Amino acid sequence: MTDALHPAAPLLVAALLAAVTPPALRRLLLPAAGTAALALAWSAPEGGGAVVTLMGQPLSPLRVDALGRAFAIVFAIVTALGGVYALDVERRRFQLHRLLFHLFRHGAMLSDFCEDSLEQVRS
Repeated sequence: MTDALHPAAPLLVAALLAAVTPPALRRLLLPAAGTAALALAWSAPEGGGAVVTLMGQPLSPLRVDALGRAFAIVFAIVTALGGVYALDVERRRFQLHRLLFHLFRHGAMLSDFCEDSLEQVRS
């Protein structure tokens, strides 16, 4: 599953672009990033992704199971609808913070960081 793109990837790209684009283009980025995240969450294959080792600890930034997919789809719908709702907002800071919030929520929800830490504490 190393070829699968994380559902938070379009949100990261949109956040980087939102930092430098004019308000008219930012309005299009917000719902489009949520829709792309929805498509990626819907089509993400089951299982764990690439494992990275950091300071001796295995980290898996993408692990998809049935419950994670359900939450990813709901969060992506909320992200897309929030983008539509925020179409009249022109302040760059608010739009950027909203994208970053959804980006970190998707990243944390589909990762395997917390589960690995809990397993080590239990043993």
